[in-house]
Amino acid sequence: MIKKAIRWFIGIGGGSVGVLIYFLMYNILETVKPAYMSKSIFDVAMLTTLFILFGIIFYFIAPFFDEKKPANSKLYTKRSI
Repeated sequence: MIKKAIRWFIGIGGGSVGVLIYFLMYNILETVKPAYMSKSIFDVAMLTTLFILFGIIFYFIAPFFDEKKPANSKLYTKRSI
């Protein structure tokens, strides 16, 4: 349960990274805006898309951030002491 909550927290953090990337690349992304789409709708669409995309990426990468046991973990068990 806690690990799931941590994964969601990292996913939301990843979504925030996507929003930050949007603001950093604003001028580049503005050039790909279709002519028929208004600026505000384009902004909302891009922010939502990047938030969801980076949120999903970070959600699935989160388990790799877990602390791993050492390769010789048998040395650290209670039985071997």
